[in-house]
Amino acid sequence: PLWLGSRLGKPLVDFNFIKNKEGSFIRSVEKEKSGKVLIAEYKWRRFGLEFKRYIHREIDSLRAIRILKNENI
Repeated sequence: PLWLGSRLGKPLVDFNFIKNKEGSFIRSVEKEKSGKVLIAEYKWRRFGLEFKRYIHREIDSLRAIRILKNENI
């Protein structure tokens, strides 16, 4: 199986798989309790995703999607 995890930290809105010179990782847009969203980064591990860092918190979803589609943050 590729992923045995059941969920990310927050409800998922969108994600992007990124592979560059630093490695492979998943960048996600997740919904905050406030209604705004966050962008988080996860590293692929054997049985699922490992949280690495928050890139942005409490931003609007349109900005988050634009950032998500651009690898260079």
